[in-house]
Amino acid sequence: MMMCHKKSCDGYDSSMKGNCSIHKSGSNLLWCRLFEPASLTWRDRCRPLIARIIREHEGEEIKTVRKALRDAYPWGQRSLHPYKIWCSEVRRQLGIDPDPASDPNQLQLF
Repeated sequence: MMMCHKKSCDGYDSSMKGNCSIHKSGSNLLWCRLFEPASLTWRDRCRPLIARIIREHEGEEIKTVRKALRDAYPWGQRSLHPYKIWCSEVRRQLGIDPDPASDPNQLQLF
């Protein structure tokens, strides 16, 4: 479990020093909770955050929603596997890239 140094967080640990990369841009406790369970997949970690941001920007232009989603990326460097999963989940939740497992014709390839 990752402990946080921010006093308002349930995972507060006073021995931690420096800036917490989780609490950037005035974010809330959800950022800390994204990192707690080691058994969760990257997709499981990003799914609730993406859903919350889409809900908060409901009815706005797609450009505004996508900018908010870009700004909310929680894992630092935008490359490698976590970023690919983040982008995939954003496309899936926005309806741009439907879940391939839901395709009924998937089993009829051969």
